[in-house]
Amino acid sequence: MQTKSFAALAIVALGQFIAGASANSGYAGSCTNIQIYPPDGNTNYWKIAADCKNNAGQTNLNTKINIDSCFSNSNGALVAQLNGSFHSSCTNIILTGTVLSASCRNTGGANVNTSIDTNNVIGNADGALYCFNQGNL
Repeated sequence: MQTKSFAALAIVALGQFIAGASANSGYAGSCTNIQIYPPDGNTNYWKIAADCKNNAGQTNLNTKINIDSCFSNSNGALVAQLNGSFHSSCTNIILTGTVLSASCRNTGGANVNTSIDTNNVIGNADGALYCFNQGNL
């Protein structure tokens, strides 16, 4: 009996995780001019910037999000993770449309080419980019 209860609990938890991920996604539908920026003299993280519509239909220009707070390197694969800090172990970071690509080190020290669609993780909340309920810059 305990095994069935644990399995049911795991299914419920997975469903809530998936629902949370989808609630945080889909910014490409209401944002344009999506671009990526590397760390600079003012910040030590990668960010995505976009022009995003708010609830009133007006466009907030150049809204930004720290994508190190949204993605991680998991053994050479980019994955959605709160406070992931992917860039510390990844190079050749680019954004093509909404697809984030990089070469990330795995646990054996080899670099692996990987990508993830940021549109499945990042959302637009009233003109502000966010992931995992964390707001924009």
